[in-house]
Formats: sequence, C-alpha cells, structure tokens
Amino acid sequence: MTGGTFDRIIVSVSNFEQSLAFYRDLAGMRVRADESLSREEIVGLYGLSSKTSARAVCLSNDLQETRIELVLFQPMTGEPIRKKVKDWDYGIYDICFFVEGVDAIYRRLIDKGFGSVHPPVEYNPLGNPVRETVIIGPDNVHLAHLERVAVPPKESPGRYLSIADSAQIVPDIGEALNFYCGIAGFDLINRVTLPPGTLDDILGLPKKTRAELAFVGRQASREPMVVLIALSAPGKRLDEAAWAPNLGVCAISFEVPNLNAVVGAVRGAGYKVISGPVDFRRLAYGRMRAVMVSGPAGVMVEFFERWPASPPK
Repeated sequence: MTGGTFDRIIVSVSNFEQSLAFYRDLAGMRVRADESLSREEIVGLYGLSSKTSARAVCLSNDLQETRIELVLFQPMTGEPIRKKVKDWDYGIYDICFFVEGVDAIYRRLIDKGFGSVHPPVEYNPLGNPVRETVIIGPDNVHLAHLERVAVPPKESPGRYLSIADSAQIVPDIGEALNFYCGIAGFDLINRVTLPPGTLDDILGLPKKTRAELAFVGRQASREPMVVLIALSAPGKRLDEAAWAPNLGVCAISFEVPNLNAVVGAVRGAGYKVISGPVDFRRLAYGRMRAVMVSGPAGVMVEFFERWPASPPK
C-alpha cells in the first residue's frame, strides 16, 4: 500500500475564542483557513442532521504541513469526550507538542488557569531522556508538552516548536500496526516495551502498569507520528462517545493517493467504513473525496484524496 500523509488532527470545540487562545495565541500556530463546512460534509461524512451547521478553522506551525482543525458544530450539543473517563481508556489520548522550556510553559499555563494531569516528569522511553507534562486544555483536550532533555541543561523562557504526535491507547499493538502500516501505509519507526511503572505518573495509571509503545509515521519526514500505547491496565472503548458533536480530539485525517485502494484494504481487513465516499469542496484543498473509518479501538480515521478540476466520469 502506498503511504499517505498525516494531514489533520480534527478537534470538535465548543468555543472558538477559548480554543484559539491556546492554539493560536499560546502555541503560536497560524490560522491557514477559516470556512463553513458544506452540507455534503456535515451530513454525508459526519452523519449529522441536515439542520446542523459547522465552521472549521485550520492552524499549523511553520515547520509542518499537518494541521489542527477546530470544528464548531451548531447547535452545539456535545459533551467532552475525555472528561469522565479513565486516561487509559481506549481511543485518541492527546495532541503532543515538542517544546523548549517545558517547566516555564507549565508554570505559564497553570498561572492562566489550565489544569494538568501532572507537572513535568522526566523519563526515558527510547534511550534519550525527555521531560513531559500533560495540560488539560479547552474542552478537556489533553495537550502533552514534550522536551528533549539537553546536556548540559538549557534555560529557556518556553516556546513551541512543532506537533510531535497524537497518541492512542489501544488494546492490541499488533492490530493497530496492521492498520496504520498495512492499510494506511505508514512506517514503523520504533517499538519498545517500557519497564513497569514508567508511564504511571505520565498517564495517571495504576502502579506498576506495563506499557508497550509503537511509533508510526513516515521516515525522514517532519510530519507528526501516531504513537500507539498498549497497557496492562484494561480500558474500555470510547468510540460511541468519541465522535462529533462531542468535544475533543474526535478524528485524525490522512491524505492518500488512491482512495479506492484504501477502502478496499479497510474492508478486506474487517474494519467498518462509517461514511462515504463523499464528495465536497474545501478552501485549502479544492475538490475532495473522503471516507470515515472506524479503526483500531474504534478511533475515527478520515482518508481522503484530492480530485482534479474535472472529476472522472
């Protein structure tokens, strides 16, 4: 399968100003597009009522093409996806940023009234120590902030660099790898089993939880990775709640060169196509054809391709 590109992380939001106050004003991302979604996309792809309207704001940093897409559905009837669940329940866990000066950023965000899962913690997942904090952002979105530990230590007032990854909690690493590598066409960058307890403070886990991580992405690319996390602490699936118009990270989107081939591989592997193919237009993309798929642990994954100016007959 020819690999795609990690195009967007889709976040359902309740208030644009609150969300932009973080992603634009604090994280320094730039607004790249601001538009209303078409009826075809709202009804055909998201499966919402024809009376629903939606506005989407896409942001990115200067180092990556991958975007964070904030979508506000009206009427807004959703609840935060990750507000009343365990952090180790299955599904998309966070958006993770590479930063410099994680301690300074943590203090700044706490002073501004943000909550956190934990203050900065140092650990060593891949042979290189990092410090990480998980902030609770607008609509209870988990926002990880990851800094590579410098030797000697480097003082920094704190700044955002790029999107590092979006992590998913999954019950089975092997199944998830078959989907993201075998179907979506990405590369396995690394896979590691951590000593028991390594992620206990990071994810608020029961003591001595065992964890296996797999890092999936494109070799020699600046795109974020998908980090798959399997834990010995059993979780539950959130797919019934983890979907628009409920609030939070509700899907990830990949652009692929051949949508028909991907749909065939998805169905052949036993995954469900929730909606589509649907044709619609977006300002930043032109004409698109997309499907929404229920992937490992019920995570919603959009696959799309761009059409030429005159669609094939």
